[in-house]
Amino acid sequence: MMRKLGIWAAVFVAYELTDMLLALVLLRGTPSAPGAMPASLLANAIFVAAAVVIAPRLTGRGLRRALTLFALLVVPRVNNFVELLIFPLDLQARLIPTLLLKVGLLSAVVAAAVDALVNPGPAQPTCWPVRRGVAGWLARVLSCDLAYVVVYITAGMIVWPYVRPFYENRVMPAMGTILSMQVLRGLVFVALLAWLAHELRGARWVTILLGGLALSVFAASDLLVPNPFMPDFARWAHLCEVGTSNFLFGAFVTWMLTTKAQAATSGALTDRAAA
Repeated sequence: MMRKLGIWAAVFVAYELTDMLLALVLLRGTPSAPGAMPASLLANAIFVAAAVVIAPRLTGRGLRRALTLFALLVVPRVNNFVELLIFPLDLQARLIPTLLLKVGLLSAVVAAAVDALVNPGPAQPTCWPVRRGVAGWLARVLSCDLAYVVVYITAGMIVWPYVRPFYENRVMPAMGTILSMQVLRGLVFVALLAWLAHELRGARWVTILLGGLALSVFAASDLLVPNPFMPDFARWAHLCEVGTSNFLFGAFVTWMLTTKAQAATSGALTDRAAA
C-alpha cells in the first residue's frame, strides 16, 4: 500500500509540475475561475490515482502498456472536445488546439511515468474472447454504439432541468446534428474500451469495473474544476451526468465485449515474464 501511495505521489507531482509549466507557456493570459486551483489539485489527484489503479492489470510493460495508458488518458478528453464544435460554450476557437496540445502532453507524461514506476501484476486470465465471428463483433459494436446514444439522450433529459438556464438563450444545434455527433463519439468510446478490455488481465467483473472507472474518471474529472466558460450550477450538473452515464456505459461495453475469464495466452505470459 505504501509503495502504491508513493508511486501515486511521484506521478501526481510530475503531473502538477508539467501542468503548471504548460499553463505558463501555452495559456498565458487565459482567464481562470475562482477556486480553480484547489479543484484542479483534486481532479488531478483522482486522474492519476485511476491510472495507477489500472496500470498493474494491463499486459506487459513498456511501449505497449504506455500506449494503452496514453489512449485511456487522452481519448476521452479529446472526444469531449469534439462537442465544442457544435455546442455554444463561449470557448474561443483559438484555444481549442492549445488545450488539445496541453491534454496530449500531460497524458504522455502520466502514461510514461506510470509505466516506468508501476510493476505489472502477476499473470492472470484474460476475458478477451478467443473466437468470435465477424457477425458477432458487428452486432456487439453496433449495439454498444446504439447504447451510447440512448444513454447520452437519457442522461441529457435527466439533467436538462438543471442546465436549462445556461442553454435556453443560446442557439442550440439541431437534434439530427447532435445524434450524428454521438454516433461518432460512441464508436470512439467503444473502440477505446475494446482496446482496454483486450489489454486487461483478471476476473471479468474487475474488467467491467475498470472499464466503467476509466471512462468515468478520464472523461469527467475536468468538470470538477471551475472554468470561465460555464457557470458552476451547469458544471456540477454535467459532472454528475457525465460521471454516472459514462461509468454505466463503460461497464456495459466491457461486459458486452468480454467473456468469462480464460487462461492467459503464452504470449501474454511471456510479456509479463519479460517485464
